[in-house]
Amino acid sequence: MFFLALTNSIGGFEQIVPDASLNDGKFTMIIVKTSNLAEILHLLTLVLNGGKHINDPRIIYRKVRKVDVKPVEDSRIMINLDGEYGGDAPMTFLNLKQHIEIVANLDDIPDDAVEAESQELIEAERKFVQGVSELPEDQESTKTE
Repeated sequence: MFFLALTNSIGGFEQIVPDASLNDGKFTMIIVKTSNLAEILHLLTLVLNGGKHINDPRIIYRKVRKVDVKPVEDSRIMINLDGEYGGDAPMTFLNLKQHIEIVANLDDIPDDAVEAESQELIEAERKFVQGVSELPEDQESTKTE
């Protein structure tokens, strides 16, 4: 069993990824090396006990930018994406740091769905951009691969 996470929470468990960072451009990959129910329950108690599972030898805990999921021979790996069936492997997960792509069928969006920007909205955007540009730069510059 494996998990990929962007935040500290998976399935409502808040400490599964205790060192989660949304701006590092990495997933946290957790591989559970056991399928024994008693051992999994023990690992869950470590999760609930402050994220102590990350140092357990039954867990592989890594920060990664890309993960390729491939089934072995004729086996099937069903992918669950945020609680929903997301298809079967093979599948590639790539963290595109601070990137969002929106795909829409513009023909299906009515013309009146997008209104012209009001002066109030334009001014709010200007103030936001100015405020962000005045923030101090992060002094910590570490690079990990």
